[in-house]
Amino acid sequence: MLAWYEAEDEFLWDNFDEVEDEDLIGETDRMAAAVLGRKVRQLLGPSAAAFLADRFEEETNSELDRFAENLTVQGERPLPFRRRRQQVSDLVGALTPAQD
Repeated sequence: MLAWYEAEDEFLWDNFDEVEDEDLIGETDRMAAAVLGRKVRQLLGPSAAAFLADRFEEETNSELDRFAENLTVQGERPLPFRRRRQQVSDLVGALTPAQD
């Protein structure tokens, strides 16, 4: 899903406004992760998305690292581990609304 979102410029930019994180602008891999997290939150609803986010928060860093290591798609542009790990953080962060 992340590779699809990243590859679809028009979709990505049309949906990025909902993310409200200006720090990610121009970093399409991170933008894709945040948009995907936001879409998952919308589909699941607030309580189920918060439950999923909490579940991710229970994971150790090594478990999240392993998830990031496997976050690849054969034939797609490979990202360095650091970027994939950041995608995991952006995805999980987008599962819960920003606190003002």
